[in-house]
Amino acid sequence: MADLAVNTQIVETRQLPKILIVEDNARYAFELMRVFKDPSKEARFDVDVVATVEQAMVYVDRDSIDIYVVDLRLPMGESDLAEKVQSGKQLVRLIVDRSNAGIIVHSNIPMGRDAEELFRLGADDYLEKGNKPEFVRAKAEALWRRIVMTRPNTAPQFVHTNRVFRIGQWRFVIGKRDLNTETGNSIRLSPTEHAFLRYLCTVEDHEISRRDFNVGILGRAAYEEDRRIDNLVYRIREKLGDDIRLISKRDGIYRLMDVTEIRSQQKT
Repeated sequence: MADLAVNTQIVETRQLPKILIVEDNARYAFELMRVFKDPSKEARFDVDVVATVEQAMVYVDRDSIDIYVVDLRLPMGESDLAEKVQSGKQLVRLIVDRSNAGIIVHSNIPMGRDAEELFRLGADDYLEKGNKPEFVRAKAEALWRRIVMTRPNTAPQFVHTNRVFRIGQWRFVIGKRDLNTETGNSIRLSPTEHAFLRYLCTVEDHEISRRDFNVGILGRAAYEEDRRIDNLVYRIREKLGDDIRLISKRDGIYRLMDVTEIRSQQKT
């Protein structure tokens, strides 16, 4: 009975993946949202819908989305079809540059050179709109299983979930994106910030290189050059203030100082 109670608690407290549907056809966007939120399904998604690149960029800048479902033909104030397609591609490029979210491109444009280019940019899948919305949902579920290990929220299967660390004055519980202090201060991490601190807390020397950032946090190939680690460190320093010491070392390596494990909350 005790084991059953523990399992029930895990299900009730699990945070759902966050989906953003970027689609200017309101009727179709509503149908997609309805399928993603279907209460009869075992796994449901937290879903928002926007109609323009400008609206989508609010979420991209927050880095608060786990999977984007992006139409290619997005309004940007231009009526020309080529301009609309380019706006969709530009959005994919910006999502890749500023987050580690999964990306499903969903378009009336048949798969061809556009799909090849989008895969090179960083999209994970390309679906034509002839597919049923249920198929889009199934693709999102499959994508979530792939990306959850590099940007976990509260996935109970992740190996470090519920380990508790003290970072300066902040209390960090792996699997929870809220950091707290004993004086009542609280901040919320983005998924990428959470994955970054999780890595630094659990690795033996509390250091991370650009290569490890690419592979362990962004899920990219080791050889891909990426300098977003500097931007991420800057954002984390701004959030946590003087209570966090992220020291820049040689060759783009960062080390987290003043971090200690308090205890593990993992039930046995």
